[in-house]
Amino acid sequence: MAEALARETGSDEAEARALGLAAVLHDIGKIRVPDTILASPGRLAPDQWEVMKRHTIWGASFLSGHEGFQLATKIARSHHERWDGAGYPDGLSGSAIPQAATVVTVADAFDAMTHDRPYRASQSVDEAIKEIVKHAGKQFNPAVVEALERLYHRNELPVTHLEGSAADAA
Repeated sequence: MAEALARETGSDEAEARALGLAAVLHDIGKIRVPDTILASPGRLAPDQWEVMKRHTIWGASFLSGHEGFQLATKIARSHHERWDGAGYPDGLSGSAIPQAATVVTVADAFDAMTHDRPYRASQSVDEAIKEIVKHAGKQFNPAVVEALERLYHRNELPVTHLEGSAADAA
């Protein structure tokens, strides 16, 4: 998904491929988050939430120690930044957020919404798209959301679970 979004937002083939590969490592910092937090069926307590938020810093720290992982490091650190500045860990906003991270943010949100989680059932593709569109300009880079919509309307979302979407009609 991240690779397709990168391509749709103007990255050339090599850049899109590199972003797609780096995106796989975006949550690597979660290896330091206790399983009791990762598998929590309900809302996290404030202290648990603080631990969870640190996965961005832990992941970036781990990746920065390895040559050739500069893009993955930026993505790991910044994929929970929000377009409006309300994200973490640095409170970046708008164009201060690395473009690659804004792409992964949308791809990650779509993936999270369309798959079951310990704390909630999955949404349909249609529901996930509507939710992401609703948060364009707040949580998400509007240009990346527009790219997601274009892929969706052309039935080119690179997913295998398209129940409840425009792809059903195709």
